Amino acid sequence: MGLNARVSTRSHLGDGSILDDGARLTSESTMGVIGYVGENSAVRHSTLGDDVKIGDESYIEYSNVGNNVAIGDGTLIIGSTIGDKAIIGDDVVLYQAIVQSGEIINSGAKDVGNYTDAAQMGTQETANTIRDNANAIRTESEEYLDGKIFDFGMRVGYQPVKSPEMA
Repeated sequence: MGLNARVSTRSHLGDGSILDDGARLTSESTMGVIGYVGENSAVRHSTLGDDVKIGDESYIEYSNVGNNVAIGDGTLIIGSTIGDKAIIGDDVVLYQAIVQSGEIINSGAKDVGNYTDAAQMGTQETANTIRDNANAIRTESEEYLDGKIFDFGMRVGYQPVKSPEMA
């Protein structure tokens, strides 16, 4: 376990899984075996499958992530479902999105639901509005994450995970 990594009392960290420095697994989240959560990343109200790798400074909330998934640095995933063997790049925003098994999401992509489907159906105005909302969500989330979400301290229900040196 990394320095200041925390697992809430109602969350589960699978065998062989690692939380890096400052990482959090909270709010009844479950992480499968042999997973990794990068520095200063947080997982809340979510289920992660086996062998899920999450980069640094990423945030996942109210989402289900399949097995053998890679998620890049600085990625924000809220209310989404990620299929097995998906690859999500750096600085991606997914809000109420469905990522199919094996799908690759390029770095910097922003997706709120299926705005691309709305554009293909001839509702470009709707697609643009949703895309703008995705950007707004990203901005608001970054402001929210800046010093707030990772400052759990010793709130009731949270306990620090001791490194082997501290045990």
